[in-house]
Amino acid sequence: MFWVKMGRISILGVHSRSFYKNIFLRSISIPSQIPIATDHEKFYNPTSNKEKLNEENVLKVVKPLKQKKKKFAILMAYCGFGYHGMQGVSALAQVISVYLFSSCTDSMEKINSYLPPEIRVLGIKRATNGFNSRNMCHSRTYSYTLPTFALSRSGGTAPDSSFRLPREDFHLVNRLLSFYKGSHNFHNFTNSILPTDKSARRYIIDIHCTEPFVQSGVEFTRILIKGHSFMLHQIRKMVCLVIAVARGLASPDLLPYSVQMDKVNIPLAPGLGLVLEFTHFDSYNLRYHESPLHDPITWEEFLPAREAIREERIMPVIIKGEINDLSMCLWLQRLSIHNFMNVKKN
Repeated sequence: MFWVKMGRISILGVHSRSFYKNIFLRSISIPSQIPIATDHEKFYNPTSNKEKLNEENVLKVVKPLKQKKKKFAILMAYCGFGYHGMQGVSALAQVISVYLFSSCTDSMEKINSYLPPEIRVLGIKRATNGFNSRNMCHSRTYSYTLPTFALSRSGGTAPDSSFRLPREDFHLVNRLLSFYKGSHNFHNFTNSILPTDKSARRYIIDIHCTEPFVQSGVEFTRILIKGHSFMLHQIRKMVCLVIAVARGLASPDLLPYSVQMDKVNIPLAPGLGLVLEFTHFDSYNLRYHESPLHDPITWEEFLPAREAIREERIMPVIIKGEINDLSMCLWLQRLSIHNFMNVKKN
């Protein structure tokens, strides 16, 4: 049967024969060194010793099988500085949904070899055909890394290796942050949203300041924020208002006032320290957790790789931006003269 199949290829022209030979060998996984018959050799259909095959029969034999694309979730981490797209935020847990051939998902090392070192694919998981990484994300967790001097009246206006955040200031910051928990009208924390717009109401699941840590001699901390969804600039404006109150640049009463109907002019905190920590797909995972064809979208198996990217790619940029470029220092100088009630009239 093998030589009959190869013979059918031989009645085509020279170029067509080579083309279909390659297709045929790929389809049956036979090494390409197998000899092929010449045009002058005669081969016959095994069902008839007299019937010579025509070109139509050849095409039927060597017609390649169609490979169907399937939906996959690509789990990524990257340092977003110097790149555009996805809001320019660094991420340790970004997910995109794409249709791929199954053969494209085999080698993570090969995929990453084509990417710059700031961008890593952590995993590729089979998803349902209806999976949408944006719409099916149940909640998101962001972190905002900043030097602790920015959170205290006694912190000065520049990084100082001798400064350590007083415990009373640490607890004060967490009390201020706790105000944001629950459902609020965040129309003042984004652009061009009216207070009557239903999309301005967002739900914050948790928000708190983590224990400080020291890098390059300077003390830093992270504010962790988990919510169902966030509007453009919302987190940076939330951080700004807490810093202003903690440093005595704004009244604590401005926090509850900012989620009422009146307009408040809240500037943006620097974007340097903002990182997407986790994307949560709780509802999706619960619905399909027993399906043998689909993988849960979780991050536990990638925690070591995520931390390596944080320490090797993201944190050096944040440290340099704060210590060498004085990102927070220069912003605090502008914040000290800012008028939160200076609102432009439409």
